Amino acid sequence: MAHKVTISFFIACLSLAGVPATAQDTFSMPCKGESRSAAPGFRVAHRYSNPAAHSMMMNIGISPRDASLDKVAALACLLGERNAQERVLVVWIFDDFGAAKRFRPSGEGVSEGTRHALRAAYNLDRDKESQDLTWTPDPKNPLNSRKIDLSFPPPSSSF
Repeated sequence: MAHKVTISFFIACLSLAGVPATAQDTFSMPCKGESRSAAPGFRVAHRYSNPAAHSMMMNIGISPRDASLDKVAALACLLGERNAQERVLVVWIFDDFGAAKRFRPSGEGVSEGTRHALRAAYNLDRDKESQDLTWTPDPKNPLNSRKIDLSFPPPSSSF
């Protein structure tokens, strides 16, 4: 039950951040082992964890030059593998570390600058056997986001 609350909370937070819950374009881009090498460097601004529910939410910052779809998708796949023990994983990806530090899932600190710095949101859900990425190519137009199906989650450790 806790993971369903986390998913609903994630969708509500996307709305608060100005990212549509359903993206305009949806396409498939399965994670592949070789794509991990394209993952950009990142810094974790916040990590929220619920060990009992095997769920985690993170805010991370990347360089604006690394906000391309290929790099962000590679990063999402890498983070899914590194956190394979989680039942639910939500990662907010910002192109400004300061915005990642200011952003709160409750909506606190969601200024226009913070919304524009939110470039992607990664979601892994083991119960639905899915992982996807909502990516915004133009930070000033969050309604032009794209939903990418990353296929099945990476193998997990036992819960």
